[in-house]
This record gives sequence, C-alpha cells and structure tokens, in this order.
Amino acid sequence: LMYRGLDFKAYLDGELIYTYDTSDSRWFGGNSPECYFPIPITSADAGKTLRIEIIEDVGILYQPYIGNEMGIWSFILRDSGLELFAAVVTLILGIITVVLSIWYNVVRKKKMVLGYLGFAVILVSFWLLTNSACRQLIFSNTSVASDAAFLNVMMIPFPFVIYINAIQQKRYEKLYTVVQSILLIVDIYACVTYAVGIKSFGDTFPFVTMGCVIIILALVYGIIMDARADKLKEYKYVAYGLLCMFLAAIAQITLYFTRTVVFRGTMLAIGILALLCGAAFHTIFTVFAMENEKAAALMANEAKGKFLANMSHEIRTPINAVLGMDEMILRECTDP
Repeated sequence: LMYRGLDFKAYLDGELIYTYDTSDSRWFGGNSPECYFPIPITSADAGKTLRIEIIEDVGILYQPYIGNEMGIWSFILRDSGLELFAAVVTLILGIITVVLSIWYNVVRKKKMVLGYLGFAVILVSFWLLTNSACRQLIFSNTSVASDAAFLNVMMIPFPFVIYINAIQQKRYEKLYTVVQSILLIVDIYACVTYAVGIKSFGDTFPFVTMGCVIIILALVYGIIMDARADKLKEYKYVAYGLLCMFLAAIAQITLYFTRTVVFRGTMLAIGILALLCGAAFHTIFTVFAMENEKAAALMANEAKGKFLANMSHEIRTPINAVLGMDEMILRECTDP
C-alpha cells in the first residue's frame, strides 16, 4: 500500500509495521515533508485490520495505491512526467540564458539584463524539482528539499522585478523597491520563525504569497502606466510573456490553496517559459537594433570623414594661391 502524506504510524492487527518521522534528519521545523510511503502488506495479510495513525494535524491524505512497489513508482513517474520534463527544460534554458548574458557582458562589454530573468528561471526550475511528487527519488533528504522549495518561492520574485525594472528604464524603481522591501521583511520573518520552531512554513506561507501578489500588482500597475503613456511598445513581447506568467501564477497559487490532489507546478513552468520566449524575442530585436544603429553610425562617420577630406582638399587649393599672392604683395608693396 502506498500513499502520500505526513508523519504517521501503520499498524497491522495492532502490530507496528511502518513509521514515518524525520525528526532525526530535518534541520529545522517541527513537521516532516509530504512523501510517498510504501507500507509492506502481502496476500498473507488478507483479513487483517490495517490502521493508519496520522500524527500531524496538517496536510492531506492523497490517493492510496495498492500493488507492486516498482509498478506503483512507474505509474507515479509517468503521472509526473510532464512536471519533471518542464523542470528539466526550464533549468536548461535558465542556465543557457545566464551563460549567454555573462558572455555578452564580458565579450561585448555591454550589459544584458536578460541574465536576471535567467536566474529567476533557474530558481523556478529548482522549485519544480524540490516540490515534485517524485522529489524523494531525486533528493536523499526530503526535509531539506522541502525547505529549499519554500526558499525558492521566496526568492523568485526579486530577479523578476530587477529584470522588469531594467526593461522599463527604471521608471517605477521607487515603487518596486518598496514592494520588494515588504516581501523581504515577510521572508525574513518566515525564515526566522521557522528556524527557531515558532511557526511552520505553512503557517507563514499565506503572508509570503500575499507579498508575491503585491509585487504582481505593482508590475501590472507599471505595465498599465506604460500602456497609457504609449511606452509599452518598447517591450511588447516581454509584456505578452508577463501576461501569460501572471495568469499562470494566479492559477498556480489558487491550486495550491484549493488542491485535493498532488500539487503540480507545471502551469507556472509554462508561464515562465512564455515569459522567457517573449524576453528572448525582445533581446534579439534589441541587439539587432543596436547593431543596425552601430552600423549606421559607422557609415555616417565614414561619410563625414570623406566629406571633410574632400572639403579640405577643395578649400586648401585656392587658399594656397591666395596666401601666395598675399606673400608677394607684402614683399613688393611699399604702401603703409
């Protein structure tokens, strides 16, 4: 029998056969992360009473499965395949984006702000992996993986805001600084209270989520103001990607608080990929425009050089004759 849940004990006809408790392996907090538990039962146990004693008063008891352990894991992996695929693709694209931005900054001596978005995408991919239904197959310590998932959620908004602020030419920097400061205070409060055992991440996560929503509203405000000022065309592809990401983020947050099945982060991954595509288009067109402007400037400079050379020649020839005549007049004329 396998199901996903929190701390529990399993008894078969009153005999303890399975226990889940991570108090010896977790670094902080008082709760264990959600995991799948293979409870050993065989056909010889037919007719016996299986009692599941849930220790924690939080969490959800998900769909149980009965069968061969390898067969159940194969089914769960197939069921979570899209989420894992999205996480891997997002991670690869985020790394490529950061590497290309660093290369452009070093080689071309110009700053490419797309690197901030790439870093945010990497954070999202790690969140998908550490929050995956199959994370216990990837990470040996699921408690640390669970903590990392919450920390990733806390950090994701910051590089996003830095990127959007740069795209918008820092027109709303004061507003973004205020909302980031609010979220930072909430994040520090959540981490400290969790580390000392006062509250769980689950207790403070609604406040962290509210901080993220405030940041989303601030970004939406900036986009609306740019649209009214007819400045949205400067980064229209990024705006399209942001719209997709906002919708995906709202849907993901809604699913988190209303879920009755194993949580999936696929929606947010799709929204992030849409934003990354829009940002890539924006960057490509911006780089092309800069190269065209550079080529035009070089052509203009070359034309100016040719013009000045020709004018210098055309002016110097008659001036030499005039200066020669002046010299003759000065030598031969005695009129004071």
